[in-house]
Amino acid sequence: MRRILCLIVFLLLVSALVPAAAATENDCIYYFHGADCDHCAPAEAQIKELQIKYPELNIQKYEVYQNFKNARLLQQYFDAHAIPEKAQGIPAVFLPGSYLVGSTPIVNLLDGRIKENIDPSCPELDPAPWVGVVGEKAAHDVLKTLTFVGVTSSAVSDSFNPGMLALLLILLSLIALIKDEVTMIKRTVSFILASFFTYLLIGVGILARFTEPTAYVIFYKVIGIAALVVGIIRTRTFIQTWQIWRENVTGKTEKWLVNSRKYFISVWGVVLLGFFSSLLTSARLSKVFFIIQSLLVEGEFRAAAVPLMLYYSVLLVLPLIVIVSLLHLMRERQKDFAAKRTENFSSDVQRAKWKRHNHLIFQVVVNSLMMIVGLVLLFV
Repeated sequence: MRRILCLIVFLLLVSALVPAAAATENDCIYYFHGADCDHCAPAEAQIKELQIKYPELNIQKYEVYQNFKNARLLQQYFDAHAIPEKAQGIPAVFLPGSYLVGSTPIVNLLDGRIKENIDPSCPELDPAPWVGVVGEKAAHDVLKTLTFVGVTSSAVSDSFNPGMLALLLILLSLIALIKDEVTMIKRTVSFILASFFTYLLIGVGILARFTEPTAYVIFYKVIGIAALVVGIIRTRTFIQTWQIWRENVTGKTEKWLVNSRKYFISVWGVVLLGFFSSLLTSARLSKVFFIIQSLLVEGEFRAAAVPLMLYYSVLLVLPLIVIVSLLHLMRERQKDFAAKRTENFSSDVQRAKWKRHNHLIFQVVVNSLMMIVGLVLLFV
């Protein structure tokens, strides 16, 4: 009985000591991953579990999609240990003498590799034949993640965010204010070009520091409220109330309003309006935009990033171009229809009334669109 009791006590002591020894694993591990990497989530979860299981582990994490210094370090490890290009990717883990690439090897093999490893030093860049396992992985080069479909879908999504809808409202207000069609086209083109070049300057990093998320929200909410108010005032149902208000306005105030309108629709007024409005809407652009921006800052990636940023900026303002083109087409069709109808009128007075009627229809369409977009901005 004594021997049996001693054996039981011994086994209990051994079972108690084994976890304690396991908990003292102090391996040095380099873990490379990418922001929004599709294949990195399981590996990330495994890394967190191992940190809890082995508190003394020295796990150094390196993000490679937005940090190009880390990306270059990863490439140095691939090159130093002659890892084939087909086997390169993320997530990737390096320990002394071995590597694991892909979530499946990391999830299934890293725990066992930690237990087997007796070298607590960090993995070196010295050329040496390392043993590794490769599974399904993501590209470690951020340029390879910027596919045509991915960049296009991201830019299209950005072109319909609340800030861009606020930009559309400002453009619609210009269209509603300018009666002359030629002037309207020139001003809207100036506004769109100002927006395009503003996004381009932000993309190359010149204006990046001026983006402000808080100002972004305030901007599109204020524009949404203003669009509703202006749309209601300019609707024909409220014309009489508007005229009564105009009669009560003093000559000095009315002169100020007229001068303000002239400046607002002048070339420089429109360009400045497009510039500052676009600057305020840039804070909530997608990560893809800012990844391309980061690539532009890095000289070695600039040649590949410039066309991407140009393409992205064009897609951002494309809805504005489409809306202006559709409204211009609508006005042209309306003018043709009005011209045919005026042939049946016998007096200039009737022709003038019909022309004004068609202009009011166009204004109602623009103002209704403004009110709809304004409501959308208030509830997003």
